[in-house]
Amino acid sequence: MSSAPISRIRSGLAILAVRASREPGWKAEVAVWIALIAVTIGIRACLVSLVPFAVWTDDAGSYAAAASRWLTTGVWVSDGRRGPVYSLLIAGCMKVFGTIDSLMIVQHVMGAVAVLLTMVVLRLLHGRAALWPLAACSYAYAVYALPISLEHLVRNETVLVFCSTVALVAWFCAIHSGAAWWYVLAGFAGSITALTKSIFAPFPLLVVGAILFAGWRTPGPAFFRVVLFAVGLALPHLGVRALNATSPWLEPREPQSGILLFGRTAQFTHLEGGIEPEMKAIIRPDIESYRQLPKLDNNVIVNRTAVPRLRDTLTKRGKTPADLDRLCRSLAVEAIMHHKLAYLRQILSDCHQLHFTTAKNYKIPKSDAIESLESLLQKSGSAPSVVDIPATLAKARAIKDRQHFAGYYRWTSTSWLFRIAPVLLTSLLLPWLIWQARGEMRLWWMGCAGLWYFTVVLLCTVGRPMDRYVLPMAPVMFWALGSGVVLGWQALTRRALSTEMSPRESRNPNTAPDEYLRT
Repeated sequence: MSSAPISRIRSGLAILAVRASREPGWKAEVAVWIALIAVTIGIRACLVSLVPFAVWTDDAGSYAAAASRWLTTGVWVSDGRRGPVYSLLIAGCMKVFGTIDSLMIVQHVMGAVAVLLTMVVLRLLHGRAALWPLAACSYAYAVYALPISLEHLVRNETVLVFCSTVALVAWFCAIHSGAAWWYVLAGFAGSITALTKSIFAPFPLLVVGAILFAGWRTPGPAFFRVVLFAVGLALPHLGVRALNATSPWLEPREPQSGILLFGRTAQFTHLEGGIEPEMKAIIRPDIESYRQLPKLDNNVIVNRTAVPRLRDTLTKRGKTPADLDRLCRSLAVEAIMHHKLAYLRQILSDCHQLHFTTAKNYKIPKSDAIESLESLLQKSGSAPSVVDIPATLAKARAIKDRQHFAGYYRWTSTSWLFRIAPVLLTSLLLPWLIWQARGEMRLWWMGCAGLWYFTVVLLCTVGRPMDRYVLPMAPVMFWALGSGVVLGWQALTRRALSTEMSPRESRNPNTAPDEYLRT
């Protein structure tokens, strides 16, 4: 084969590399951002047109009950297991707009804002020169089906994603701009995330540690930043406590970590002897029947059988939710100690599932979720007070065609960045990105990695590797995957330039591209 065609191909690729290496103008960047905003809003408008109502879930009743009670009686009593944040959002939507379906629109707005903020950080990380790979990655995040579908549910994941995104973005802006007041917003958003669900536990330690490490030579400004961050952390807790008129200083959430760990290890419960024989006798039928299930589901233990039975027993004895959490943790630890290898196998199985199968489904929401809406509404005690059941069911019954979401699935399937093991790639990329970063930005990447690996460990031991449990760390996943693509693209561009240009030309990066194109 003649070398002439190969030479022409190599020359063409080099010319493309040269052109790609040039920094786009501001007009190109404006056009890209307009397109990304349009896509981010358009994909959500498409789902709203296909499902014009908020989809009720199993957990929706417990969130909506506090909102309904507040609106009808003026008394605020939130569910201790759920916390007050999401119930407040539901109450606000009902008060302002008069319908639960407005919650869906508000959540889509929150989701779109979170996506755009995340894109801005990637742009600030890599500059305008990386606009084209940045645009490709941002498009993939804009049409990522997992957060979009959860924005349509009466479920608190959208609040978690929004607040976790704002917290991490504010921390980034504090480092990038040097403006200390960003730490107030970072603390405030991080505190709201923790009040919604206890998944952000390391965040205060990571931020304070980074501030002190970076400012050990200037303790005065560092201390001032820590104080601002602490003020942001404290404000939501003070607000929640002030809201609870009956018990102003009551803790807003009941402890749940021991209960969740027991739910993951209930099948290993040591029923023969050991601690708490009386309590074990009460839940023995539940544990034995649970072991016979073809597929274990910790929600059965936590919400339907063993834990509710223990809760009722302890409540009759005057015990508190903290006592229930301690009891469940003791039973779980004993079960793990008697079944170490079985628990290790479960951890490894969950770790494999989390890294290889989670967070890449683009065919959501599904028609069967809409079809199950009727039974969910009928069994939810608080649904009648906040949902127009006849109108909602009439709209739901109109969605019968299995091809109803076909066009939407085709659109979300173009989210190429999240199609191949995004969790695994994120876990692999974060150490490399930390090594690549410099200065305080390395501390920010270390903070993101700390939150990411904390979530991974939590889901492999206490929680379950479900898509929606990973979602609060979606911005970290996008930044890691997007940065990997951008840095890889820049490396390939430099390699193409250095291969095709002469040594003299490659040593002068300011003039070599034009010189090469003229030749």
